[in-house]
Amino acid sequence: SLGVVPVAPLYSHFQHMFLPRPYQDWIALDLELIQRCDACLRLGSSHDYADGSTYRQFDSSGADGEVDEFNRLGRPVFTAVESVAVWLADREASR
Repeated sequence: SLGVVPVAPLYSHFQHMFLPRPYQDWIALDLELIQRCDACLRLGSSHDYADGSTYRQFDSSGADGEVDEFNRLGRPVFTAVESVAVWLADREASR
């Protein structure tokens, strides 16, 4: 455990199935949530199927917007869990 509280804005995708809202409402909620976050871990999606095929997805206008907001706020954006672990250790050591 890295000792962090992960936040998954993609959760709004599933909320929308039961509580439909305009897309911009979900984006506004996401941007408010980001204000409370220290860093961003931006991952793509990948799955290897039993038949040998592979699904890979990295494009996401929503996730790209989140990265832009973290950059605007001057907060770090990572693309690997290992990088987050190093950042957390460095941060803890400097306290």
